Amino acid sequence: MTSNRLSEFAALSVATAIALFATACQQADRTEPPARISGVAVDVARAASVPDVFEVTGTLHARTTSQLAANVVGTVTRVLVAEGDRVRAGQLLIAIDSRAAKAQVQMARGGAEELEGAIASATAAERAAQAQATLASATYKRYAALRERGSVSPHELDQIEAQAKAASADLDRATAAKDALISRRAEVNAGVVAAEAQAGYSALRAPIDGIVATKSVDAGSQAAPGMVLMTIEGTGAMRIDAYVDDVQATRIHAGDDAEADVAPAGVVHARVAQVVPALDAATRTSLVKLDLMPGPSQSSQLRPGQFARVRLAGGTRNALTVPDTAIVARGQLRNVYVVAADGIARMRLVTLGRAFGGRTEILAGLDPGERFVTAVTPAVRDGVIVAAVRAPRSAGVPAAAAERPRSAVCARPELIPVARVTRDPKPFERPSRLLASGNDPRPTAKRGRSAVAAGTAALHGSAGTAALHEARRCQA
Repeated sequence: MTSNRLSEFAALSVATAIALFATACQQADRTEPPARISGVAVDVARAASVPDVFEVTGTLHARTTSQLAANVVGTVTRVLVAEGDRVRAGQLLIAIDSRAAKAQVQMARGGAEELEGAIASATAAERAAQAQATLASATYKRYAALRERGSVSPHELDQIEAQAKAASADLDRATAAKDALISRRAEVNAGVVAAEAQAGYSALRAPIDGIVATKSVDAGSQAAPGMVLMTIEGTGAMRIDAYVDDVQATRIHAGDDAEADVAPAGVVHARVAQVVPALDAATRTSLVKLDLMPGPSQSSQLRPGQFARVRLAGGTRNALTVPDTAIVARGQLRNVYVVAADGIARMRLVTLGRAFGGRTEILAGLDPGERFVTAVTPAVRDGVIVAAVRAPRSAGVPAAAAERPRSAVCARPELIPVARVTRDPKPFERPSRLLASGNDPRPTAKRGRSAVAAGTAALHGSAGTAALHEARRCQA
């Protein structure tokens, strides 16, 4: 009785399997072939010469930097700015106690005024002496004329001559005294200027338009000559100081173009202004100074002290590059469409390198000689045929079998009397005794597949096994 029930159940399973298989083949026949698109630009990946770019870090500085130092001894009374403040040329920044300097100015000015009074007196004395000398000279001439006529004695003439010589000597002394005072005028006036300048040192003013970079004193601090109190960096032209190792420094020259990535301004064009030949003994690096040439919208975003990544080119190298239009972004991943020999485009993950003016270096994921889509359009997607290229024959498979259409195999399901199969090489692992007992705990679909396989193997033997493989090939 049990054997008859098993046979009936197996026969029913085979019939069900045939129906299911026919349905699966009909669905396979309705599978659409890969889409074909035209007008897609395809190129062959190849290496080309590109600039050998390397990256270093640097710091922004103003091309003009002014350090404000004290020139007098005194107590700082006021500090009117803080770090980061913008200042204008001539603006008062720091005030130092100037009482002593102002006293020196008053003394100098008093001495100058006194000298001017002395010069005025000497000038008056010179004019009086000049008048006396003129009178004495005229008197001597008259007496000399009278002496020739015998009107005066020789003694009287000698007296008049002595008076004329004395008056001339007095004039010379008055002139010399005035000249001496006038010569002191320049000295005294210079003293006044020096005193005023010394007093002016008590008020430190901004020499340029810029930003306060450092401030080393506060109100109440003691200032001394030579002590740096504040540093001002200009807000006009900017430069980057970067340190490059000794080998790469030999490949850089003044005038070379470079790029600097400065947040938030972005990429800023730069040019090498100077390569300091002397190396730092501790780091074995050379200082490279680069002049920044920002755009109009970038200038306001650049400040001294900002961090910068500088890209410099030192020679050339070979690299595989693709157009930027060939790169497809998927989140954080970057891909390109590689066209196989059969013309089917497949998306492939790639690793990007540096950008070179519309092209990007591919470090991994694409090999030289492979074809790829150079300009990805919305029509390009994974699996489409982008060129009418005939697929090559599969290795090890006869031509007739390789070219046999699926519909010819699946159109006659009666030739393959087995159920729908799975890709799993071991899909049926339950013992056949569960079929006889009717207590299979698995879902209905799984029980049906197991029953079909068991029934097929029982009725057809090796022929059923061959048919099973043919069905798998049809559904693959």
